[in-house]
Amino acid sequence: MTKRVLVVDGESLAQLSLSTDTGAVTLSPAPGQAGLLLRGLRITRIRCEVEADDLVVLREPAGEAGADRRLVPGEDVALGPLHLRLEPAAEATPSAPAVAVIEPPVAAADVGLRRKLQVVDGADKGQSFPLPAAGTVAVGNNARAAAVVLHDLYVSPVHCRLDVQADRVVVTPVDGSKSPTRINGQPLAGPQELGLGDTLRVGNSHLRLDLAGPDEPAPAGEIWPEEVQHSRVVQAQEVRPAPAPAAPPPAWPTREKQLVGHYRLGPQLGRGHAGVIHRAEDVNTHAVVALKILPPEFPATLEELRQFARTLKETPQLQHPHLVALHGAGKAGPLCWIAREYVEGECAEQHIERLRAGGKASWTRACRVAIHLARALAFLHRRKLVHGNVTPRNVLIRSEDKQTKLADLMLMNALAGSQLQQAYLEKKLLTELPYLAPEQTEVGALVDDLADLYALGALTYALLTGRPPFSGSTPEEVLEQVIQAPVKRPSKYQKGIPADFEAAVLKLLSKHQEDRYSTAELLLADLEPLAEANGVSL
Repeated sequence: MTKRVLVVDGESLAQLSLSTDTGAVTLSPAPGQAGLLLRGLRITRIRCEVEADDLVVLREPAGEAGADRRLVPGEDVALGPLHLRLEPAAEATPSAPAVAVIEPPVAAADVGLRRKLQVVDGADKGQSFPLPAAGTVAVGNNARAAAVVLHDLYVSPVHCRLDVQADRVVVTPVDGSKSPTRINGQPLAGPQELGLGDTLRVGNSHLRLDLAGPDEPAPAGEIWPEEVQHSRVVQAQEVRPAPAPAAPPPAWPTREKQLVGHYRLGPQLGRGHAGVIHRAEDVNTHAVVALKILPPEFPATLEELRQFARTLKETPQLQHPHLVALHGAGKAGPLCWIAREYVEGECAEQHIERLRAGGKASWTRACRVAIHLARALAFLHRRKLVHGNVTPRNVLIRSEDKQTKLADLMLMNALAGSQLQQAYLEKKLLTELPYLAPEQTEVGALVDDLADLYALGALTYALLTGRPPFSGSTPEEVLEQVIQAPVKRPSKYQKGIPADFEAAVLKLLSKHQEDRYSTAELLLADLEPLAEANGVSL
């Protein structure tokens, strides 16, 4: 247990009341006025310095026989378990205080000192939330419903509630939360006390109950009692181990073996317009993920961070065999990260590069990829979601079973309007221009899920031929072809492509939206029977 020294000083201690059986000390500024009550103390030793004559009169309890008698200096008088002894005064300083050595239970809050929740891991790492002296505090991700607001995708609008009392904090989980509420790693089945130094986990955020420093602000709208504000009234000295030094902020550019959040970085898998991707290991669960790390200039504003969190919040619910799953997202120091399913294999861009270098083309492989992606797009479009970035770099083909997975779901929306997106958008458009639908090149044109189907057609075309449908020596030349030029049949570059398959690809690449397949389901209705008839393994 931690020992503390309570020092009570003043010109008059007439308003001091101390109870050893209830472990309480009451201080009042004047008789009849409300005072400060300290509870939850275990009093182990009391030493009082008093001024007296050479004798002290001992009065027997009322109702008992006997006369008053004097306490002689040096004499030890036993009174039950207590012992009284009058000694010569030691060399004392003016206004010598009364001193009580107090040993509180570990779980009890330091009465008279404010408490806070310190975020030690998660998207809000480093932030602290001061707690009131008493009351109920909601923890969640909705600023309208919670006082402790976390930018954590796995935290519910109200995840749990804290019942804050003078001597304790009790946590109650809220039914229906996205993930269990935990204290020191153990899930809560009901209300449970949170002691000083304990860690509360909600979603991916870890919050430790600490004492607030004297210079830290009180919660907004709350006035702390004057007795607590002035250390001359109640001074508490706590013996605590020195805090561990804070971990250095993640370095940029990132490097192998670096720690970002709770992920240890492995080799870099790729670099895109919006950051880098590493193979990484969760140091807690040892799960392997693909960790996308955004550059430190994002977010430039708090609103950019909120949009990032809002957009990715529902993404974990979008589970499909042909979508790369999202495991989590957060912020570690200056770096935002997105943890996704790790797919062992290659991206479609690598396949296309091999074809361009003279590799052998396979229409069956292109057909299998087209069907897998059409299934993923059908799933998204039924939910009124547009991927908006179906490019060879975002299409992954798993080595073990040749399953195709579409990555970077919702990333474009998560970064929409941000300074980071504005910085790289022009370069990105120039790079991906051959895979953009004609309407995406026109300012103010309607862009919907049919743009995803056009991009699927352009990608399939490249997997058949080793080149996108349109190319040129300048971006202006490519743009002109995307808008006006007819598409050359893929059979010109690869013989043996079934006519029905070629016709489906060309229909996807129609200039006008109304001439394409209107839904991904209609595309599958043509491609799946074709694949079955030709023995294409799906």
